[in-house]
This record gives sequence, C-alpha cells and structure tokens, in this order.
Amino acid sequence: MTANLSKPEAFGDLPSAQMLGAKFHRLAVGEERSARFAIKQQIEIIKTMREFFQHYFASVEATDAETASTIEALSPPR
Repeated sequence: MTANLSKPEAFGDLPSAQMLGAKFHRLAVGEERSARFAIKQQIEIIKTMREFFQHYFASVEATDAETASTIEALSPPR
C-alpha cells in the first residue's frame, strides 16, 4: 500500500538532486517519523476502531433485543 511513496531516482543525476531525493525518500519510507510509518499507524488505529464499534453495536443490538423482550413479557396482553 505504501510501496510507491518514494521514487528518489526521479530527482535526476545531479549530486544535489540525488541528496535531495535521498532526503525525501527517508521522509517518505524511512523508519519512525516517516510518512509510511504514520500511514501504517493510522491504518492500525482505524482497524482497531472498526473492530471496537462492530463489537459495540453488536452488544447494543443484543441488549436492545433483550430489553424489548423483557418489556414485552411484563406488558399486559392487548
């Protein structure tokens, strides 16, 4: 997913361009504090949030159904 964040060869053949390309490459795909690291971290946070909300809504639906059943059982017949 983050494989194409950097193409340092696109900066050209001049030494200063290669140095600049290397710097941007490190910023894009280096270790911590790189764009790749931040993107992967955000993806993991979103996956965790999605899992949490799936469990939450399943729990709410189950509780709601149980409460409705209890209320119906306590209600006098019509």
